[in-house]
Amino acid sequence: MERMKSSEIRRRFLDFFAERAHRLYPSASLIPHDDPTVLLTTGGVQQFIPYFLGHDSPPSPRAMSAQKCFRTPDIEAVGDWHHLTFFEMLGNFSFGDYFKKEAIGWAWDFLTEELGLPPERLWITIFEGDEDAPEDLEAKQFWIGVGVPEHKILGLPKSENWWGPPGETGPCGPCSEIYYDYGEEAGLGDPLDDPKYGPGGDEGDARFLEIWNLVFNQYEQLKNKSFVPLSKTGIDTGLGLERTTAVVQGVRYVYDTDLYAPLFEKIREYTGVSLGDAQPTDRALRIVADHARGMAFLIADGVRPGNQRREYVLRRIIRRAMLQAYARLSMRPGQLAGVAGVVVDYMGDFYGELRSAREEIRRVVTEEAARFVEIYDSGMLLLETEIGRMQGGNFPGDVAFALHDTHGFPVEVTREVLAE
Repeated sequence: MERMKSSEIRRRFLDFFAERAHRLYPSASLIPHDDPTVLLTTGGVQQFIPYFLGHDSPPSPRAMSAQKCFRTPDIEAVGDWHHLTFFEMLGNFSFGDYFKKEAIGWAWDFLTEELGLPPERLWITIFEGDEDAPEDLEAKQFWIGVGVPEHKILGLPKSENWWGPPGETGPCGPCSEIYYDYGEEAGLGDPLDDPKYGPGGDEGDARFLEIWNLVFNQYEQLKNKSFVPLSKTGIDTGLGLERTTAVVQGVRYVYDTDLYAPLFEKIREYTGVSLGDAQPTDRALRIVADHARGMAFLIADGVRPGNQRREYVLRRIIRRAMLQAYARLSMRPGQLAGVAGVVVDYMGDFYGELRSAREEIRRVVTEEAARFVEIYDSGMLLLETEIGRMQGGNFPGDVAFALHDTHGFPVEVTREVLAE
């Protein structure tokens, strides 16, 4: 049977919640609107914050979206099998309408009935209830009500099961997360014997993958870090499309899904290198694929390379991708732009702004990548000349150094050379 594609998962999610009276909102820009507290849009909730806080009246008490997101803390970690900078978040929202019972019931129905995930593969975490917040205990009863065995519902502390606000201030509250279980053979221990082997535990990452977070917005965090109750409770959920696609398609890692296959195919056309050939090139392929998605969407939303804030983020990912593309894969700047163009080809039907910006994406990526290659080549020539002078032409096989361009931008570079 043909695997369900990521675009089909997105469509089914939106259709599912449309049938439940949710209004579709287009994805907000990656440049947050009138919100100086955050650098980039990191979740679907951001465009709805005025509704949760009661500053504006929502056109509909129920909403849904497929939100493009970019998170910067993991940039340096991208290259392994797990980390991403750009991703899509599917979400359903309630502004004072439904609350925990409905959000939990619909999430369960969508995963088990619409997507066909085996119920026995799903585990739940909830915010630990206490005397000051007895309403948080309700989540457990609602999960039991939809059929989740009690031993698969784990209470975690605030550090794990509390979400928000997205910036310094804003709506927040306890949350409940849904994890997919890859099975005992993927784990390091029994989560029923020791919580560290379970969802959210220190040793549980190998077995459990978080796919959906249900946030029960009940409070507003103020600048002094205190909390005040919201006038109306709300629901904010985030279902990660990349992770859900991996689970639905029966693969272990997001990079093995159809969301990245067109990018890897284009790189293979340019270089002959495929994912799985070797560890160093695998890492390079994943960096180029993730960053190509991020740069295409950032440029389409109006970001241009620079040395400040989000402009610096764009410059950084273009140069980080080009370093791997050039040094590991022997790609040229125009070819990196070609990979970014593939993002337009397979995601432009849903995100029309990509198609409108196709030529600008090509131009910006090519120019910024070419500028980096020029700096890289001149720096490597100087380095090799100096090392050759110092060692009579013989120098080690791996030389790592920090090269600074004319803007003071640090670029970590590794040069593989022969000992002879």
